[in-house]
Amino acid sequence: MAKIKSTLDLVMERTKNLNMTDQDKEKAQAKQNAQKARVWVQKYLGRKMNTDELRNNVELQRKVFPQINDLVCKELAGFLEPAGDNTMVLDALERSLDVDTQSITKLMQSHQTDLKTKMSLYTEQIISSLNQEGFSGSSLVPNLKRNTSWLEYVTQAREDLQARIISVIDTETSSP
Repeated sequence: MAKIKSTLDLVMERTKNLNMTDQDKEKAQAKQNAQKARVWVQKYLGRKMNTDELRNNVELQRKVFPQINDLVCKELAGFLEPAGDNTMVLDALERSLDVDTQSITKLMQSHQTDLKTKMSLYTEQIISSLNQEGFSGSSLVPNLKRNTSWLEYVTQAREDLQARIISVIDTETSSP
């Protein structure tokens, strides 16, 4: 009677002559480290890890993969909310990764100020547009949440802020 092979046996048989190139190994290692960074940040933000534990994990991994610091910084930067409470993220950047967060805080404050200014301009444009269509009155309230040009502006401004924050972090972590 013939032996029935498991899926694992079939896979192992078909891949026994395949070898990973050094480039493939590096890509796999980078992907694995990016996943580690993501998991550490999620654990930290979920309060299952403190800043000291995060720092220890990064320092241990840095010996094997020097870019882990950048990966964790960028992962944390993705959780920064200009209008939100960023205490945990900024603490992690400062205490675990030695990033000076004052410039990041200033960037976010500047972003909020710019957004408020632009919001009033977009509101005026919507009111002007509604007036031209024949709508007017003191009860006229423009809905920015449904205005596509406003939403596109906010999205672009958010992406620009994220890029500037990452640039600041890169500058902070690359300086000796």
